[in-house]
Amino acid sequence: DYAIITPATWRALRACPLFANLDDKMLEIIASMGKRKLIQPGQQIIKAGDRSNCMYLVCTGVVSCMVGDHEVKKLSSGQSFGDVAVYCDHIYKLHQEHSSFLGDADALDKILTRTADIFGVEVCHLMELSVKDMTSLFPRSPRLVYNVVQVGEAQLDEAVANNSDQARAAKRIISRLHPLVAASFMRGVPSDLTARILDSVTINRRTARVSETLVVAGNTGDSVFLVMSGLFSCRVNGREVRQFAPWQMFGEVSLCASFPELVYQCLPEGTSYSRLTEAVASCIVRTADIVCLEEGEIIEIPAAQISDTFSLSQQVFANIFEKAQERFLEAIAYGSLDAKTALRMLKKPRAESPTRCFEYTAGNPPPPPQGRLLNSRRVQRRQEAQARALAEELARMRVQEQEAQAEAEAGAGRPPPPP
Repeated sequence: DYAIITPATWRALRACPLFANLDDKMLEIIASMGKRKLIQPGQQIIKAGDRSNCMYLVCTGVVSCMVGDHEVKKLSSGQSFGDVAVYCDHIYKLHQEHSSFLGDADALDKILTRTADIFGVEVCHLMELSVKDMTSLFPRSPRLVYNVVQVGEAQLDEAVANNSDQARAAKRIISRLHPLVAASFMRGVPSDLTARILDSVTINRRTARVSETLVVAGNTGDSVFLVMSGLFSCRVNGREVRQFAPWQMFGEVSLCASFPELVYQCLPEGTSYSRLTEAVASCIVRTADIVCLEEGEIIEIPAAQISDTFSLSQQVFANIFEKAQERFLEAIAYGSLDAKTALRMLKKPRAESPTRCFEYTAGNPPPPPQGRLLNSRRVQRRQEAQARALAEELARMRVQEQEAQAEAEAGAGRPPPPP
């Protein structure tokens, strides 16, 4: 039976670290997905070695976690178990396409295998949540992704400390996961070509501190940022429009704007190249502030560093561009003038998706590059000049809006705001 949202259920949801800092609307969605489980004393809930496809929240009662004959801990209301299954699901899906980077099949089985036996100590009410339902919420709640990673890593570390072979195997597999694979840059790229690409890219990680501003709206830039851990806020005109969690990226719009010829190849035939160049040049200017909410690791990849990757496989660029289109729409929804201008110029019915555009074969090779490489100094100087001009125009428009507002308030008998 699906869970009844009782006061005890609400208390357990709000107390659970996996659901920390989620709003009531998201908690209600999670509760509506759960199934009610009544457990008797001594009844086994999870068996070590079984395949995992769900997790549990203890609403009332107490359960015991056993590794072999040793009781590791007891769990009560507001605590969860089986969270590792949700955390490892993303790794499992990546392995299906890039098995050579994550280990053999036996090791993969261990990453989705229960590491402990769980028994009821007293009469318990549990909420069962499937991995499929939980991961379906990831696009809507980056905070949930952050919580899943934090709790999942902590549970794996705890299992390793308790001499769990399955947990050790899982840790080894996760440590071998390349950041570009985790960020879905390599989706649709053959494994042999993926290996060449990953060897050609230098990865430099750095730690972002709480309240640190990584990207400033109005500044120019061409780097894409990969979130490895932590949580980051995207703010347009001071308003938070979304968050970024592990396995996500930001800055891809500015990165794509550095390669207008590749953008051109993603678009339907008939798109005006001159209008396209004018549109994407405006997107060299960052459209939002990115601020760190929870300390974590990020990777910054400048356009000059990843340009050789696009020469090896344009599918990599197509994967990034697919995400950039979503950001265009978000920026427009929250009043970003430069993104609105760019999309108005680019918006045309698409004949096919970017991914399909790059399904090349031996008999259907990719077209030759149009003109000189885009990261040349000449093109870069022109793009920077266009970006500066756009920034000046946006600043002028903001001043005009402030002056108009001040005049309207003065006419109403109110003092104007300070400059």
